Amino acid sequence: MTDTERPEALAPATEAGLRSGERAAVRAALADLTRAQLAAWLRTPAGAEVLHDAFRRMPEFFVRNLLGEETVARWRVRRPPAEPIEYDLALGPHGCEVRPVAAARAAAVTLVFDSAAFVEMASGARRGVDLMLHGQLRVQGDVQLAMRMERMFGLDGDGPR
Repeated sequence: MTDTERPEALAPATEAGLRSGERAAVRAALADLTRAQLAAWLRTPAGAEVLHDAFRRMPEFFVRNLLGEETVARWRVRRPPAEPIEYDLALGPHGCEVRPVAAARAAAVTLVFDSAAFVEMASGARRGVDLMLHGQLRVQGDVQLAMRMERMFGLDGDGPR
């Protein structure tokens, strides 16, 4: 890890914003950090906790009745050299359930992010298509389903941001 990547202690208000789970507070915290600083912090135990919490909170943001049947979307958040954070989300007309990744479970789509990109998209700071264009998000499988994810989680501009 280089000096520019070494995680430094974040300002208390910045860390509180990232930990809040509130999209506006997370976006405000992001304004105080470079992507390199954010990525370095997300490799720490505190950063891992924030990423896990973001997944635990995803059902709160899920917009029901946008899918006709249940499908599985696998999410992989890379944070080298730390272990990635991975979850399967069972998405259906009545809700969203976050599950541990199961090799036996087929996923319709897999979204692979760098950690900073995941936080940026989950907070509404950046759009998924922009992340894809910059190589910070890769989609494997059902691209049409992936393109609907922002809408499913109220990040399409019509819902709360």
